[in-house]
Amino acid sequence: MFYECSALTAVDVSGLDTSSVESMESLFRDCAALTTADLSGWNASSVTSVNAMFNGCTVLTSVNFTGWNTIDLTDMSGMFGGCTGLTSLDLSSFDVSNVVDMSSLFVGCTGLTSANLAGWNTASVKDLSYMFSNTGSLTAVDASVFHTGNVTSFDYMFYNSGVQSLD
Repeated sequence: MFYECSALTAVDVSGLDTSSVESMESLFRDCAALTTADLSGWNASSVTSVNAMFNGCTVLTSVNFTGWNTIDLTDMSGMFGGCTGLTSLDLSSFDVSNVVDMSSLFVGCTGLTSANLAGWNTASVKDLSYMFSNTGSLTAVDASVFHTGNVTSFDYMFYNSGVQSLD
């Protein structure tokens, strides 16, 4: 929809009817000038994939996901890959109980200092590879949210990250 919209700086699509949308893959991918996105109120209950949704949005500083229902979500891979401008992110309202792929979720988010993942149920996740790779400013992760019984890949999960403690 907005893929490679290089001049797009801000978007308020809070009123958009997304009730039938199943995939939001690469929705804002490579929108290099995008700083803010208000996606509040979107009905995401049918969405299964947000793969690379904001990948390459290098100056993105905030995203509003208020009101999202992510019950059918299965793929979050690369969602924020390369979002170097993000410093904090609150994804605590996401229902990730059906997500199987979180690989590269925050890869290359070099400015990220905090990510609120409170309440996540990761029991279905199989791939956590590269999830926090190259996140040099992120120093702590609340690992209590990670249920890893089904994980088949932890490859480079914290590679070149600033993570010094897992709470």
